[in-house]
Amino acid sequence: MSRSLTFSFDIGYASIGWAVIASASHDDADPSVCGCGTVLFPKDDCQAFKRREYRRLRRNIRSRRVRIDRIGRLLVQAQIITPEMKETSGHPAPFYLASEALKGHRTLAPIELWHVLRWYAHNRGYDNNASWSNSLSEDGGNGEDTERVKHAQDLMDKHGTATMAETICRELKLEEGKADAPMEVSTPAYKNLNTAFPRLIVEKEVRRILELSAPLIPGLTAEIIELIAQHHPLTTEQRGVLLQYGIKLARRYRGSLLFGQLIPRFDNRIISRCPVTWAQVYEAELNKGNSEQSARERAEKLSKVPTANCPEFYEYRMARILCNIRADGEPLSAEIRRELMNQARQEGKLTKASLEKAISSRLGKETETNVSNYFTLHPDSEEALYLNPAVEVLQRSGIGQILSPSVYRIAANRLRRGKSVTPNYLLNLLKSRGESGEALEKKIEKESKKKEADYADTPLKPKYATGRAPYARTVLKKVVEEILDGEDPTRPARGEAHPDGELKAHDGCLYCLLDTDSSVNQHQKERRLDTMTNNHLVRHRMLILDRLLKDLIQDFADGQKDRISRVCVEVGKELTTFSAMDSKKIQRELTLRQKSHTDAVNRLKRELPGKALSANLIRKCRIAMDMNWTCPFTGATYGTHELENLELEHIVPHSFRQSNALSSLVLTWPGVNRMKGQRTGYDFVEQEQENPVPDKPNLHICSLNNYRELVEKLDDKKGHEDDRRRKKKRKALLMVRGLSHKHQSQNHEAMKEIGMTEGMMTQSSHLMKLACKSIKTSLPDAHIDMIPGAVTAEVRKAWDVFGVFKELCPEAADPDSGKILKENLRSLTHLHHALDACVLGLIPYIIPAHHNGLLRRVLAMRRIPEKTDTSSQACCESASLCPE
Repeated sequence: MSRSLTFSFDIGYASIGWAVIASASHDDADPSVCGCGTVLFPKDDCQAFKRREYRRLRRNIRSRRVRIDRIGRLLVQAQIITPEMKETSGHPAPFYLASEALKGHRTLAPIELWHVLRWYAHNRGYDNNASWSNSLSEDGGNGEDTERVKHAQDLMDKHGTATMAETICRELKLEEGKADAPMEVSTPAYKNLNTAFPRLIVEKEVRRILELSAPLIPGLTAEIIELIAQHHPLTTEQRGVLLQYGIKLARRYRGSLLFGQLIPRFDNRIISRCPVTWAQVYEAELNKGNSEQSARERAEKLSKVPTANCPEFYEYRMARILCNIRADGEPLSAEIRRELMNQARQEGKLTKASLEKAISSRLGKETETNVSNYFTLHPDSEEALYLNPAVEVLQRSGIGQILSPSVYRIAANRLRRGKSVTPNYLLNLLKSRGESGEALEKKIEKESKKKEADYADTPLKPKYATGRAPYARTVLKKVVEEILDGEDPTRPARGEAHPDGELKAHDGCLYCLLDTDSSVNQHQKERRLDTMTNNHLVRHRMLILDRLLKDLIQDFADGQKDRISRVCVEVGKELTTFSAMDSKKIQRELTLRQKSHTDAVNRLKRELPGKALSANLIRKCRIAMDMNWTCPFTGATYGTHELENLELEHIVPHSFRQSNALSSLVLTWPGVNRMKGQRTGYDFVEQEQENPVPDKPNLHICSLNNYRELVEKLDDKKGHEDDRRRKKKRKALLMVRGLSHKHQSQNHEAMKEIGMTEGMMTQSSHLMKLACKSIKTSLPDAHIDMIPGAVTAEVRKAWDVFGVFKELCPEAADPDSGKILKENLRSLTHLHHALDACVLGLIPYIIPAHHNGLLRRVLAMRRIPEKTDTSSQACCESASLCPE
């Protein structure tokens, strides 16, 4: 009888590691490695950078032409220039005209002003796409652009100038007042200066030129100047004026004619489909007698999900939170859910504190809830409590309380539609309606004194949700209705098939997604990959995975698919992170990720010369750097030389949260560690504050107020995004409170929320779902295990799998500890991907089949056997089979 096979795949952005494991049965204690290897992808493979660059160039050229045409049409309609002037060729050195105008040496004629504005339309200054970027990178944007901005600033300092035009003239040695000076330089010469002047500087000099020219050019009114060069977005009235001039702007256009731009529609690039609506439409079309192709096209068209910034999604998100909240271990009643939803509608949002207060006021102060722990899962999880961002920003700013009801509604509606609302706009609106604006005037005056920016013209910025909703509007509404009726939309109705279901007439509207045999899931399996993702890198990797799978079936199973009983998949999260980067940006990203580790190593080498740097010591140093070299429980500081005497302590007991990530740990003295026991850090300090540490009489547990202050002052804004996320997570865990001892039976259930670690999140990874869908199509009868990378890493460390590289690749060893480091292997070989795939395929034989829950799998990692001769032999065999 032939042995059954297990295929395992470690899918990443640069490679796919694979392995084939053979065994007599699922419980075989001695599986063998039939083969393994790595599929490598060249740098910048399948990323279409050239195509993307050419497309960007074409769009830039078109946007400049449209910008110039609009400004020219406005000047013609305002009778500032004639149509013939608009079509004339440009001046050889328009920056010279601008410089002389700024210095007062020249009064610009209408045609000269047109030449200058046309030049500025090509050179508007650099603003790092501030009008649409959600956030800046760690170094403030693109490195090349940042260097050009610095060079421009250096040139201004060198010549003592304050404008772009004057700086260019000085650098090109053009003399003011010399009539033929412009003819001595070609127009593109300034482009060789490698400069990018800040946008604000350019805006100011353009406005200055227009204001100097206005008294001498008929038709150049203040209104025209604002339309061309104002800093803030155009108002509805200004857009109406432009319409009169025959200029119509798109709704997503922001800014003036010269400095504005279209906001990219990121949410429209990949529009996902609602699986529930897709199945309903598809089946309805088939029942009408339409063809399968027609039904599929109809379903694709009608099942598009809306953007996340819509009322239905905000209510859906809030309702799901209310559904997951527990009071004394039980779900909230329908009445309380409705009251909390109504409160959120009135205030625009809820907070963790207001949620706890509202529940305790209705159920009693002694009620234990999971609210506190629920919102420590992610540093930004409280943002999900925003129900109406427009109402919330009006209340948070303090402006909503001083507006009349009618103006308040107008402001909220404008913000909800994405339009700009400033305090000055609201003040003018109050006055135009004959209402008193005295209170708002006082607030504007008060806030303007506090802030450097002009508060009156600063737009209110609601915290809108980004991306797209998970389901269609009808499904979102249905979910809200069921939850507010006290039901769980993910649970079935009680019956013979589901005796543990809820007492309700029908299954929850989302239960069909959890039922593997439902028609919704069956239809989703039949959808093509290109309809589920538009990411070119993901598509390419899934295509290669499909081809690799077919080759493995042919080579190792002789084409007999029934011999493959199990498939193990691990998908790296970097696949989407790196999909839009070239090789240089990827290397830069990896360097930034390693900076925290590198800084720790350099500090240890500097302050502990000659000391062997173990991985544990480096981890301690990184935690100490995050914690400002302070023990959070005592407030006492320590130095580098004390690291070996300190212990790693889990902030939340390891029995509740199985994670050894840096974010879960702090450093403290052994006596404090023993004293803390099975308590969260917050509970420990609250219950033991001011008490002495047994073996250190001069050391005391700090007060709760000092503990809170210490945690609050911890930095969580510097470093790479991974560093910031780690620091925020640690701060959140340091403030986690456990439940009282009288509710011990509920304690474990309530701690599940914080027990979910980052490594476990990969179970719901979209990439993993795509990979498993592709595999399931080829191997419909094989069992698929979705294994997080954290599990693979623990097994690899326990077996010291990379120890085989001491002979194969000795240069990858750390000179101090002698251990093989994965970061060293990356630049030398890709063999480790094949070994990871081997470990991945052996995991199901380590963990019994009944441990199919993700949490149970991680718990089982504590029972990993020591490295045996069999596993060592398997690893060596794997390395020998890997292609170079």
